[in-house]
Amino acid sequence: MDWFLAAGLERCASEFVNKMLEIVESDDPEEGEMLLIMSVFPSFSDIFEQMRRSDCEYAKHSMGHFIQYMKGPKNRPTVDHSGLLPVILGFLEDVAKGKQGASAFGF
Repeated sequence: MDWFLAAGLERCASEFVNKMLEIVESDDPEEGEMLLIMSVFPSFSDIFEQMRRSDCEYAKHSMGHFIQYMKGPKNRPTVDHSGLLPVILGFLEDVAKGKQGASAFGF
C-alpha cells in the first residue's frame, strides 16, 4: 500500500518538476522567481515530505530522476533562459537532504 501512495505522490511531484523546467526555459525570470517562491517550491516540498514518509527509498530514487530531468541529457543539456537552473537544482538537493522541508514555507 505504501508503494501505491508513494507512486501517486511521485506523479504529483512530477507536475511541479515540469513547472520548474518551464520556468527555467522561460524568458521571464522575475515571474519565474515569484512562482517558485510562492507556489512551486512550497508545494513540491510538502508532497516530497509525504513521499519520503511513505517510502524513503522510492523518494530517494525519484529525487535522483527529478534532478537528472532538470539537468537534461548530457548530449543536450537544459537551456537555462531564466538563469534559475542553479537555484532549482540547489533547492532539490536541499530537499533531498531534508534541509528544505515544507515547514520552511509555513506548512
